[in-house]
Parts: sequence; C-alpha cells; structure tokens
Amino acid sequence: SYYFALSADIDLSDYDWTPIGNVTYPFKGNFDGRGHCVNGLKVMKVETVSGAAYDGLFGYASVGILRNLGVRLADAGIQANSADGSAYVGGIAGYAHNIFNCYVVGEGAIGVSSSEMGDYIYAGGIVGSLDDNGLLTNCYATVNVKVEPKGIVNVGGIVGYGSSNSTISCTYATGDVETGTVDYRRYAGGICGYLQTEGTLTNSLAVNGRIIGGDSYSNRIIGHQESNSTLDANYASPE
Repeated sequence: SYYFALSADIDLSDYDWTPIGNVTYPFKGNFDGRGHCVNGLKVMKVETVSGAAYDGLFGYASVGILRNLGVRLADAGIQANSADGSAYVGGIAGYAHNIFNCYVVGEGAIGVSSSEMGDYIYAGGIVGSLDDNGLLTNCYATVNVKVEPKGIVNVGGIVGYGSSNSTISCTYATGDVETGTVDYRRYAGGICGYLQTEGTLTNSLAVNGRIIGGDSYSNRIIGHQESNSTLDANYASPE
C-alpha cells in the first residue's frame, strides 16, 4: 500500500544493479515513474544454488502497479544464469502483476543461459512472467531477448509468459526474439512466448526482425496459446 514516484531521470551506468524485490522480500508497493527514465541499467546475475533468479529493474513485484516508467539498458544489458532452478527476466521486471505505460530501449540485450534441461526460463522485453489476473498495457520494447537453448523456455518481445487470466494489450516490439529450435518446449513469440488459459492478447504489433524458437512454437505474435485464450486485432510484419 506504499506509493513511490520518480521526480527526475536516474543514471545507473556506474552500478551493477540489484533488482528490487525477490521471493523472500517481494516489492508490494506502487511505483510511478512519472514519465522519467532509468538510464544505464545493467544486471549481471549468476544463480549458483538451487532456486529462482528474478532479474530486471524490479525482480519480484507480486502486487501493486509499475507505471509511467522508461528503462534504457546499458550495453551490457541484463544477463541471468540459471543453475538448477528457474529464471524470470525482463527489462522492467522479472515477475510482476500490473505494468502500465512502460518502455525498454537501449543497445543492451536481455539474455538468459541455463545449465539444466529441467530449468524453467521466462524472459521478455518488458516482463519475464505476468502474474495470474495480471495486466500489461500501453508498453513497448525495442531490445533483443535471447535465451540459450536449454530448459523449458518462454520468451517474447514483450512478455515471456502470460499466466492464467492475464491481459496484454496495446503493445509493440521491434527486437529479435531467440531461443533453441528443438520443438520440445521452446516457445518464442514476437509479443508473448506462452499464454495460459483464459489469457488475452489484443491490439499489439510485432515488427521483430527475427524470431527463432521451436518450429511449431515460434510465431510472429505468440509462441503458444492454451485453450480459451483470446487473440484479437494483433498485427505483425518482419519489415
């Protein structure tokens, strides 16, 4: 129930950033960027023990709203390594409930590597995983998102994984989206990698130059959608 707001742009170029919030101590407040930008974000996270890594400006934001915020990645970008666990990685947040009016740009990329075939990877230009009943709207990302081809991968230009009853709307992505090409659980989409039951994706534009994933699960808009999910008024072009 706390509210935070930025009064100016912030320069993080001299820092190796520690994301705000994790599973033990999640961020539960409301954050309003007021149209300002966090410049030079760099996150170099190596998970060396069992458990999940949550990487972005915010790591784990389980409730509340992140809004009106821009992030410009440093050249080093965001790089996460999952070892015997899961990784949630995004420019704004690794895991979040509501994100409104946000963008992620810059020369840096969002990257994840995994050492185990059983690891679960969620990576997106804005957010790695959008919570159940979560909402993401009026957002865009121009950064590349690349996941090394091990584990069960969900990767998208905006959202890696949209949980049940989540809604994604009014977004666009221009960055490349890449993971392995083996069909077994390599979900890659220009906007969203994987959308669960009752999820919705509407009014979005995928103009990614390249999308690489499992042959059956690599698509311009969404890698894979479960039953009763809704797609409407979405457009795509490789040009």
